[in-house]
Amino acid sequence: AQVATVRLSPTGTLVSSHISGAAPEGFSAPHAQGYVQLDGGGPSIFTLLTDFAGVELKAGQTMELKCVENRRGDDVLVGYRFRPVV
Repeated sequence: AQVATVRLSPTGTLVSSHISGAAPEGFSAPHAQGYVQLDGGGPSIFTLLTDFAGVELKAGQTMELKCVENRRGDDVLVGYRFRPVV
């Protein structure tokens, strides 16, 4: 099977979201999760949301990619989240 590299858009539209007052170990609360439909015909992805304090998360809102670092002991994990464009 061949594998192809596909460039995904770093922006998209919030489809739905949920803010939770509880978080798993290693994450802070409140935290938000949602589905973002990527621009340019890209897929809809389930993702953590960030930088939403003071912003009402609502369907149809423009979102952008943010790379984040999480530390677990001596390990640094690089991941992604989406944040509202304000």
